[in-house]
Amino acid sequence: LGVTDHDLRHEPWEPIPLTVRDPSSGATREIRIIGVLEPQVTAVIVSFFAIFTQAATVDEGFAGGDFEQYYVVTVDATDEAAIEAARDIESTLLERGVQADSIDKLIDEQASTSRSFQYLFEGFMGLGLIVGIAALGVIAFRAVVERRQQIGMLRAIGYSRRLVAVSYFLESSFIAVAGIAIGVVLGLAVSYNLLSSPEFTGGTDIDFQVPWVRLAVILGIAYGASALMTLLPARAASRVAVAEALRYE
Repeated sequence: LGVTDHDLRHEPWEPIPLTVRDPSSGATREIRIIGVLEPQVTAVIVSFFAIFTQAATVDEGFAGGDFEQYYVVTVDATDEAAIEAARDIESTLLERGVQADSIDKLIDEQASTSRSFQYLFEGFMGLGLIVGIAALGVIAFRAVVERRQQIGMLRAIGYSRRLVAVSYFLESSFIAVAGIAIGVVLGLAVSYNLLSSPEFTGGTDIDFQVPWVRLAVILGIAYGASALMTLLPARAASRVAVAEALRYE
């Protein structure tokens, strides 16, 4: 047709002529496309490739179509009421071939696949977080072993056990905070670029929102686990004997 998705969304355009053919009877009818709906609006209740037109057009050109759809609103606006109403309608009119579904249920079923992939990615992210925290603990333990002589020198010039432990804890905390900050900045940058890219969103305008509360909880858990992994090396550094540390090579 020579019309791109960007033209349909952002530029004025004339109605597009379209010939529709009934595969069973071979009847055709000329219609004009005057608007395009977002696929998120229609994908749940109809197929992606659907045409919305007047009932008279369907009656005249295609003898009323193969089936009809009716939408019922329940008095109790809950998912349970909608599912129960759909079940009652289907069981009552089963002999006439009536099928009923709850739109909320259909949305949940279609979203379950996306949620499964999301949980899978979150699991991989959690695994990477655990590995990173464990690596931080290993680095802290190696720092204590490799710097025993330095610890002995600090203790010899008057550093207390507590001050040595706090020094190592702050050093490891700085590494953890730097890693968390870099991860948050890069993650937000990648998310913003994806959600603002027409190639990724299919041209749909998505409002970029950061879940600050959830993000703060995750960051707090990450820092708490990192701090816990560095407490043991810090305590080990504070308990190094001065004489043994000075003899250590």
